[in-house]
This record gives sequence, C-alpha cells and structure tokens, in this order.
Amino acid sequence: MDIEHFKHRHFKPSLIVSVILSILVVILASALGRSTLNLKGAVSLNEPKEITVIALVELKLKEDVHISDIRFLRKEDAPDGQKAVYAYHVQTNDENDYLVKLKFDPSPRTWTLSEFVKLYGSDTPSSAREED
Repeated sequence: MDIEHFKHRHFKPSLIVSVILSILVVILASALGRSTLNLKGAVSLNEPKEITVIALVELKLKEDVHISDIRFLRKEDAPDGQKAVYAYHVQTNDENDYLVKLKFDPSPRTWTLSEFVKLYGSDTPSSAREED
C-alpha cells in the first residue's frame, strides 16, 4: 500500500472532521461555562438583580412554569444589622403571583430565598381577588 495514497485519501478528511468537532466542543464548553459563571456571579452580587431572582426562583417552580414578570417592591432593613432584605413580586406564565424576599447569607456569601409565598393565581376564584 502506498503511504502517499493513504495520507491523501483517509488522513486529510478525518483530520478536517476532528478539527471541526474539537472547535465545536470548545465553543459549547465556553458557552456553558460562561452561563454558569453568570448565574454564580448573579447570586453573589452586592445587591440582587433580576438575574439573581430568576436563578433562585426558577428552582422552586415546576418544570413547565417560567417567570413572566419581576417587579421590585421594597428594600427592608435587616433586623440583625446585616444587608437589607429585598422584596420582589414575581409573576409566572401560569398566572400565579409570588412574594419573594431575598436575604444575603454571609457564610457562603450568596443571596438566598428567605421567603417564597404564593399570593394568588388561576386556582383562586376571581371574586376573592377583587376583595383584596
């Protein structure tokens, strides 16, 4: 068997395929790593942002339920002299509303859910909503 013939026919296409596949793997790994770092960074911010609320609340919701709206309500002083507690109104695509309070946990230095309360939703009669 001729070595020149072997290199030309089989080696070159397999080399091209392996280079393309390795480039795709690197691109996917960097995209996944960047999104993971963004979520970790959002959870450790000095003041929580919307991405922090999304990162913490999405874990509590059902698989097919997603956040449709987030509204900042207020900043409450923490009774223990630590960072303030931030309150948000979170609305989901299944028409449920939640009161979410985020508190800073100093030991892992991340924001955590201190309160996650369902306010009202599609399973509540409309007359009960109007009275509130």
